[in-house]
Amino acid sequence: MRSFLLLLVLFVSLAACQDVKRMEKPDNLIPKEKMVDVLIELALIRGAKTTNRSMFLQLDIDQGKYVWDRFDIDSLQFAESSNYYAENYDQYLEIYLEVQKRLETMQVKYDTLKAREQRKLDSLRSLDPDEARKRAMEEKFRDSILNLPVEEGTLLPEPVSREDTID
Repeated sequence: MRSFLLLLVLFVSLAACQDVKRMEKPDNLIPKEKMVDVLIELALIRGAKTTNRSMFLQLDIDQGKYVWDRFDIDSLQFAESSNYYAENYDQYLEIYLEVQKRLETMQVKYDTLKAREQRKLDSLRSLDPDEARKRAMEEKFRDSILNLPVEEGTLLPEPVSREDTID
């Protein structure tokens, strides 16, 4: 009797699993590359919101609306695409591995820039205040010169050395 019940439960369990319906591919499926970009943007916004919650509340920023407008999608399209990719595990894994890789790359770049800025601040602190102010102004001037738009085919003037100037 016991083995019959066990066999019956096993048969019912197997029969119940046979009618699993897969979600059809949505007509407005977000392509993988765009989905990666959307997920990265959502991760960055959620991180910023966690860090600066008061600023988000003060400015009344709607993170969903921002992302939907930026990528020209809507929340339903995102939900349907997300559900479709979730059912297709291999594609979903590819998307999330790419998101992870790009976020890690961004983190390395951020850490590098942060360390560079800290070295600048440390070197400026070691100088006397007048020298530090002078170097900061020179660097700001140099950065603004480097960011000027240059038309193709034009040459920048050669730098003038102190020997070339008349006192």
